[in-house]
Amino acid sequence: MNKQSTQYTINQSSSAQYEIKKSQFIGVIMPCVNEREALQQLGKLASQHANANHLAFAWRIRQEDGVINERCNDAGEPSGTAGRPILAPLEGGS
Repeated sequence: MNKQSTQYTINQSSSAQYEIKKSQFIGVIMPCVNEREALQQLGKLASQHANANHLAFAWRIRQEDGVINERCNDAGEPSGTAGRPILAPLEGGS
């Protein structure tokens, strides 16, 4: 039996901001065509939020050949507590 998977793409940027126990959390999702663009956008976010203690991130980018490039980073948070949980929903998990 073949299990088909559905893949979605991001057409426009969106963001949300939450405060939990006096800590600010800002989530941003945006379309990027390649890793270079993702790194540039990450740099812009770092500049916009220069006072942030951590800039954890994750991405999944489908390359022109169809291969999916994914990356995540905890950005100083305890190992596996930030980047991986950000990546999981992008992979289709929760």
